Amino acid sequence: MPVNAKVNSRKSDKIPSLDFIEERRDSLIQYWNLLINTHPNMFRRGISLSLTGSPGSRADLMDLAIERMKEKCEYLIEVRGYEAWRL
Repeated sequence: MPVNAKVNSRKSDKIPSLDFIEERRDSLIQYWNLLINTHPNMFRRGISLSLTGSPGSRADLMDLAIERMKEKCEYLIEVRGYEAWRL
């Protein structure tokens, strides 16, 4: 997702909170749709490797990716002890 350099700097190594990801769900899907429309093979390969583990249909892919992202962030915050971040 595109970010402002100042906001990204304030985020540092913090992990997006689960609430923040859910609040930004529509924006994430909007950006992902732009990417899948312009670079479908690269996007599907990247999201499959990093989040979903399978190509899936377009709607299922987006929802699954959000849920897996939340799972990974929860692990990093709750188990690994990274600080949660919200805008």
